[in-house]
Amino acid sequence: MISPQVFDFLSALQQNNDRSWFAAHKDSYEVAKSSVQQLLSAVFEPLSAVDALEKIHMFRIYKDVRFSKDKSPYKTHLSGYFARAGQKNKGDYYVHIEPGNTFIAVGYWDINKEELARMRAEIDLEPEGLKQIIEQKNFKDTWGAFTGPTLKSAPKGWDKNHPEIELLRRQNYVFTCPLDQNKLTTAQGVREIVDKFIVARPFLVYLSEVLSTDLNGESID
Repeated sequence: MISPQVFDFLSALQQNNDRSWFAAHKDSYEVAKSSVQQLLSAVFEPLSAVDALEKIHMFRIYKDVRFSKDKSPYKTHLSGYFARAGQKNKGDYYVHIEPGNTFIAVGYWDINKEELARMRAEIDLEPEGLKQIIEQKNFKDTWGAFTGPTLKSAPKGWDKNHPEIELLRRQNYVFTCPLDQNKLTTAQGVREIVDKFIVARPFLVYLSEVLSTDLNGESID
């Protein structure tokens, strides 16, 4: 569970995103940060019982504004993620806490061009491997459709009329699910996050299996 003060602090930060205000309210930030850390820990423990995870990673609230037009110094959300443990286990579980925009996400958003090419080749060869997972009723009811960037046209070398062109156009493989922020102040909210992540685990297993093998199913060292 997290304290309602987390959303109070973040709402105030949205209206006062400057260093002097933040310095004057540093104690409130530390309370909010600690509360979100407790939420991440509460999710991590039962989730790690069904999937091997690395340690909890929590993002800093301080923004890198060097290459940004928006020079406000702070993010107006708190977030963290759990990476799957092991070099061949791809994908993360992500938690995002923001007033009016609280959600969780799963998938692989840092996919490189070689891995993206491998995914497209697998989808071309055997699309049902992925579709059987993401079109399963419980998964679809929970996570809906892919989110994130896609190419406007077909990837280079692919036919724009390919029957799986929507999957091939993807630039990463991510699902998001909005959360009722009021539930996060209750134990029910924590359980809901864990349950949704468990529903998504077969998708992450699929990603890992594809990206750790070649098209013949042989392990890539």
